[in-house]
Amino acid sequence: MNRDMVNCKVVLECESIKGFCPFYKKGSRVTFVEPGIVMEETDAVCFAAVLTFAPFYRPLIRGIKPEDLGLTEGYVTCHAPPLVRPETHGTAFFRIRQTPIEETIEDKWLKGLEADGVRGDKETIKREYWPRDPDKP
Repeated sequence: MNRDMVNCKVVLECESIKGFCPFYKKGSRVTFVEPGIVMEETDAVCFAAVLTFAPFYRPLIRGIKPEDLGLTEGYVTCHAPPLVRPETHGTAFFRIRQTPIEETIEDKWLKGLEADGVRGDKETIKREYWPRDPDKP
């Protein structure tokens, strides 16, 4: 990871809808902060929209600009296919907004461990709390 990159909050704000969308209207928002969706700052979650955004999630969270990912207009769109009738779904256009954040959820977790008396650098703490075999339940 480039050390010049910063962690970002990424907000997808619905700019317009062509056709019909059962989840979003103009102004609806979905907010992402590593490692997930901030439900308190999100109006609705449509799985099709989240999956359309998914390939861009990690780079945008890491501070890479939309233009560097080929999103020259700073938009992502959700092309949800119709379930039964073609007129039941449309295309939602989302403006991507990035806001640098100083403290990630992981940073807050580490501060909580330190407050509980767990000492050590980030890597030591991660190793101590990471499961021995993360691929087994």
